[in-house]
Amino acid sequence: MGARKYAGDYRLENVPGKGGKLRTVPVYRGTFYRFSAPPDRLRRAKRNCVLFLCAASLGLLVPMLLTGELLRRWYVLVPLVLALVPAFGLWRSVFHLLRAGERVIREHKDQMRERLAARSVALLILAALSLAGQVGAYVSGAGSEGWLVTPCTTLVILSSIFLFSGKKDLLLEPIPEAE
Repeated sequence: MGARKYAGDYRLENVPGKGGKLRTVPVYRGTFYRFSAPPDRLRRAKRNCVLFLCAASLGLLVPMLLTGELLRRWYVLVPLVLALVPAFGLWRSVFHLLRAGERVIREHKDQMRERLAARSVALLILAALSLAGQVGAYVSGAGSEGWLVTPCTTLVILSSIFLFSGKKDLLLEPIPEAE
């Protein structure tokens, strides 16, 4: 059963368990949703989400392995480290997206579309802050040892923009009760 927000979507029912004893289990009774995009567009959107998220994750993790004067500055490194939080949340959203079948419950609908968009914007903002810090560090005379950090951060920014713009293919519509 999900969070308190989704508790109204479930009903407790008694079902016979092993040995004939009755067990009380939550059963989903809320509205089911389905993707409104055609299957080929949906498949492409799922694939693109995975590819862009892999690129963004790579763009976040590669700078963590580097050393140099650029990454010793807190205003460059802290936004990159904080960006790992929305990146992890994006992986959770994409996991729910990949596991989604024909019918999606409301909790997973929120996980997939709305949170994917919000987390990609958070990732964009944090990567942009780090990029601004990098530009400031270059202007103030940081060495060029960390030159790979800037393309990686740019990759994170572009990937998060594409993740956000891909949400239009992930529209979900309620399934009528008659179906």
